[in-house]
Amino acid sequence: MNGILSRYKRLIPHLVLLALLVSGVVYGWDNYLMSNPFARMMELKDLTRVTTDNSNNIYIIMKAKNKIVKIDAAGNIVYVINQAKYPAYTFIDYTDISADAKGNLYALRLYKEYNGFLVRKEEIVRYTAEGKLDTGWKPYVKEFPENSLPVEGSIHAIVADQNDLYYYDSADDQSIGRYKMASAGGVSTLVDQLQLPSGRHLNSINGTDLSSTAYSTHQGELYSTAEGKLYPLDNEPKGDSYPEWVQMSKDHQVYFVDQYGQSIKKVNPQQPGNVETLLTKEAFDKLDEQGDNINDITIRSDGKLILATNSKVYLVAGHNQLVQLTYSPWMRLIHVLYGALLLATALLVLWILVILWNLKEYSLITKQMMYFIPVILLFMFFLTQYATVKFKTHLMEEVDRKLIFLAHDGQNLIDSTLLDRIHSAQDFGNDAYRTIQQKMSYADNFSKFYWIVYKIDGDRYYQTVESDNNFRMFEGYSLDNTGSSESCQSRDVNGVAHEAKDYRGLIKGDFYACSGVDQQGSWRYAIGPLFNADKSRVIGFYETGINTFATNQRVSDINRMLIGFSAGMTMIMIALCIFIIRRSVTPIILLQESAGLIAQGHWDLQVSIDSKDEVASLGKTFNGMAASIRRNIAEITDFKNASYRFVPQEYIHYLGKKSILEIQLGDQLQQDMTILMTNIRSFYSLSKSMSPGDSFSFMNAYLNRFVPAVSGHNGIINKYLGSGIFALFPSSAEMAIQSAIEMRKVLDRYNAERKQHLREPIEIGIGIHKGPLMLGIIGEKTRMEGNVISEDVNLAVILEKLTEELGATILVTEETLLSVTDPAKFFYRDLGVLQVSGVDQPMRLFDIFEGDSAALFELKLHTKELFDQGIAHYQKGEFMQAREIFLNVIRHNRWDLMAKRYFFESDKLSQSTAPAGWGGALRVS
Repeated sequence: MNGILSRYKRLIPHLVLLALLVSGVVYGWDNYLMSNPFARMMELKDLTRVTTDNSNNIYIIMKAKNKIVKIDAAGNIVYVINQAKYPAYTFIDYTDISADAKGNLYALRLYKEYNGFLVRKEEIVRYTAEGKLDTGWKPYVKEFPENSLPVEGSIHAIVADQNDLYYYDSADDQSIGRYKMASAGGVSTLVDQLQLPSGRHLNSINGTDLSSTAYSTHQGELYSTAEGKLYPLDNEPKGDSYPEWVQMSKDHQVYFVDQYGQSIKKVNPQQPGNVETLLTKEAFDKLDEQGDNINDITIRSDGKLILATNSKVYLVAGHNQLVQLTYSPWMRLIHVLYGALLLATALLVLWILVILWNLKEYSLITKQMMYFIPVILLFMFFLTQYATVKFKTHLMEEVDRKLIFLAHDGQNLIDSTLLDRIHSAQDFGNDAYRTIQQKMSYADNFSKFYWIVYKIDGDRYYQTVESDNNFRMFEGYSLDNTGSSESCQSRDVNGVAHEAKDYRGLIKGDFYACSGVDQQGSWRYAIGPLFNADKSRVIGFYETGINTFATNQRVSDINRMLIGFSAGMTMIMIALCIFIIRRSVTPIILLQESAGLIAQGHWDLQVSIDSKDEVASLGKTFNGMAASIRRNIAEITDFKNASYRFVPQEYIHYLGKKSILEIQLGDQLQQDMTILMTNIRSFYSLSKSMSPGDSFSFMNAYLNRFVPAVSGHNGIINKYLGSGIFALFPSSAEMAIQSAIEMRKVLDRYNAERKQHLREPIEIGIGIHKGPLMLGIIGEKTRMEGNVISEDVNLAVILEKLTEELGATILVTEETLLSVTDPAKFFYRDLGVLQVSGVDQPMRLFDIFEGDSAALFELKLHTKELFDQGIAHYQKGEFMQAREIFLNVIRHNRWDLMAKRYFFESDKLSQSTAPAGWGGALRVS
């Protein structure tokens, strides 16, 4: 577990950073990013309403009435209110907003059934200055009976006056009530009632009391509750006048949008005929290049006018002067940083994938799954999306066919003569209007479709009658284009579809199937021609369609179902893929594990693979390879073992090599080691009695018995010396002495065997010395051997030769004995200081008589104390005393050659004085 954590430890900071970046991306997406992150100007989308507060903060309803954004006076986005999640097949529209003096924002929400044409309930909610839903303020809710849902809400406007909230609600077509909300919300009180002029229908209204309230009607008229009709006056030409989006300023000036969203005007209720144009239609068309309409206006606390189009917000700076509002430098920096944040997040994800790939070795199964799972997921994803797109395409084609079928019915349902009685917005709600509307309405209030009747006049067509009355009456459009947000296909009388760039095909009798997006949502509709009474001329169009919200919901449901099905199929495919991969990879894993076992020394391993494919063939090849390896290993082992017979393994080890193959000419090592030299005494005389073959057999039998005594005590056989052994003991001198004692015991057993075969016993001598030496490789490149170079080797040879003359089996130098940790564990006696021929300096030698025969051992042990006394007197020059003591030793052990040497030398020296420079050394040749 610790290994896994340590391996992935370096990944933790990257994952933490990725989590922070993703959080920033999600937060920024919801709260800051309105459009292009690098835009300087405020480029919003689908704006419908705009308002301000006392601090000149701007509040905007956008994204098809689903989002509210607050922007301060400096151009910083303060907060974004995203639409709450609503029940399935129901959607919510924000239709109006107003802010009070404290910065609280009131919003009117409409809950519509899933087709988007019937209103289930209206609700007024309050948000705090920080954009949080104010749970301490109780919403005002107005619900409608399920069996009589209206096509539009009855609340027309909400107006915040300082800290009070008013709203206008229509009890019927002619009566408008002004209500005041309680401070805690929830309930309201009727303050006063407004009675509309006869036959007039309310379009927009603004004001906090009836003495200073202005409103517009669908008949294209502007009224003041105090002064009556303001615009256009009865004696003025109507033209394309259509006042809407009324605003009442603090000084009781009435501002309104005119000419179907193309101009802005102002009128003083005290002077109805004095209408001032602040923004002309021509100037607006020139300033706003996108050709949008003015969707709303509002008045700031400083009296400046703010207008909103489909995608932009402007300040009216003067007559025909518009200034598009811009983001603050800080906001623009945030947008740029957000773009950089997106890029950094993408790069970090790629970097984490690289780290994961290089973090460790992955098994073949894991790698296969890394390849196959993304492919399967991508395949299933694209398959799901393809199926969804195909389903949606077929569904929309079917919808288009049904809508075109309904568009054909327009010719039968609409009396063309009624259209001739509708000439302008003034005819909104007249008898012809109501007759057409009643004829087109469903008795059961069926609300899946909307419909619009257009009237053609020259090169323009005009919106004449609509299903929900919520439209700009008699707004005109050119026949030469279909609109930038629309896509249409015309179908001729033979049903052949063509892309339509204009509406002139309708005049020829073609039918159009179209789709479009506006501030109200996305739509699918069909348009068909309406003919005059004798069917000789097209006089209008009939449009019928649906809001695709419900259709998209159904497509989303299908998509979710397909995703669920695909997820299940993906799991099955992944499981099947894992099963197949495991079946395919298991023999490879077996081969891998078998290769590992062979690497560990299990050379007899055989694999059995019955897959009957290339892997099975690979298994046979593997077994052949394993057999070849076994043969090669056997040969190598034999070679190595054979090489150790010539160059000991320990010898190679001490040179710092792993095998003999690494040995190079000149490899060497300097180290203190104990040298043991042993030889068979009188071997030359012994070999004369044997044939050459017997001599080799004898030596092999001898070495087979004595070499284990060396190797058993960590010794190294450096060289065989014909009748002897040259051995090294790197570890300690104690091991060398024990090896020598073991040799003596082996000798006794060997002589016993020889006696049984009536052969003469043999004797050996052993010399041991410790000192520095050079261990290395000598020779030339075609013939090399290990060798030891040291004067101490010669000393060991001399000691071995002295053993016979001095009556000892094992002779060791003083340096050797002193290096033993506990010399008392051995039986030895001090032979004194000897001046050996061939050696420059006198040296003290010791007789390890533990290596002698049992009889001689007992004699030397018995006379050891006397021998030591004699040595002491001799070295002091007390020759008479030494003579008597050594004589006594000889009486007890007549085979003690060393005692005899000291006796004769003491006797000789007792007859004269000690020579000059006497050092107590006994000369030995």
